Amino acid sequence: MILIPAHGISRWSMSTRAEPGCEPRFLADRMLGRLARWLRIMGFDAAYASDVHDSEIAARAEKESRVLLTRDRELSMRRNISAIYVESDILEEQLADVLAHFGLKAHAEPVRCTECNGILTAVSAAEASAVLCYEIVSRFQLFYRCSACHKIYWRGSHWLRINDTVDRVNSLLASREHHPKSGRNGKVDEPGN
Repeated sequence: MILIPAHGISRWSMSTRAEPGCEPRFLADRMLGRLARWLRIMGFDAAYASDVHDSEIAARAEKESRVLLTRDRELSMRRNISAIYVESDILEEQLADVLAHFGLKAHAEPVRCTECNGILTAVSAAEASAVLCYEIVSRFQLFYRCSACHKIYWRGSHWLRINDTVDRVNSLLASREHHPKSGRNGKVDEPGN
């Protein structure tokens, strides 16, 4: 991962950390939709720009004060935006790269809608039963509704797979804490390289 600072801002280093309660807001470009979805699963504000031109993505990142996540090196070097050039093709490494940069840990919390990035709120089983089938409502106690698109979520069997991915990401983060000067494959990650 390489972090490209906005024009006029001093170079960020891997020691930059988010202040508690002030987590970064992300904007993933069209090549990183899966990364955006997983950041949402982990409770982070991660917008996704799927079918827009690079100039529109850069303008949105600047306007909304979001860190742009991209696999496009040229886009990551645009002026007036903060961007992370994501090198890896492997989801767990992508997540670990982004989270490590901001000193964040992976966790799975039903906070954000994986479809639209809206905020989830707890709803009763009775409210969920208006949308879900009886078999699901009768098997689970906790339900969440997206405040924007109204999709209903619950912690079904897929939650075990989500937790497995979170555990793999946290293992990567822990291994990097033991070797803080090296990034993936033993390389030092520096902005602008």
